[in-house]
Amino acid sequence: MKTRTGFVSNSSASSFIIKAKEETTATVALKMLEEIIVDYEQYFAKKDPDKINAAEFLKKNKSYDKPICLPWSINYETFIYRDKFGDIKIATSRNHEWFCFDGKGKEDCSDSEDRHYEFMNELKENKEMIFLNLTNLKEETFEKLYKWW
Repeated sequence: MKTRTGFVSNSSASSFIIKAKEETTATVALKMLEEIIVDYEQYFAKKDPDKINAAEFLKKNKSYDKPICLPWSINYETFIYRDKFGDIKIATSRNHEWFCFDGKGKEDCSDSEDRHYEFMNELKENKEMIFLNLTNLKEETFEKLYKWW
């Protein structure tokens, strides 16, 4: 039996950079979460209290600018964090449209699988990086949050 120790290759993987300096990780996460909520409510015809509570937290804490894990994107978790240049990097799933960023400083890296894996390898090398987990509003390491080891 073979065991995969690297990252799972998935055609739905997507990465992009937000170069808008006025954004925080919380405002980016809120925009993404609002799209997830709309998708969820259209598909399931009901509300999800966990997502709504997380959105309320982000609305109240828009100045929060530390790494965030958005666990509800399709296929796997979304990781939102600032790089050393001050840009916000997002490693996520392409199964959402992410219309919230069209024309707003978004540099799409999803056409290049190498760029997505660059983001993921950066996180893997910093596996002790602390993210706010929006499921429980607790800070946890990337290593603990990332389910596809």
